[in-house]
Amino acid sequence: GICTMARGWFQKHGVAYTECSIERDAACKADFEASRSPGTPVLLVRRQVMVGFNPERLLAGLRPRG
Repeated sequence: GICTMARGWFQKHGVAYTECSIERDAACKADFEASRSPGTPVLLVRRQVMVGFNPERLLAGLRPRG
């Protein structure tokens, strides 16, 4: 689904990322539940939380700040 699309986009664009799977990691699941996020994926981009995968918004978050 959307998480797979996000992974592919990161790889295609050479964006380094780490993944935390709520299905395989109890600590990750606890963090996700504590965040009260309405869905997945939850991306943390330069300390900004982004819910869902939106390439344009992600690119804007990755741009260097001047």
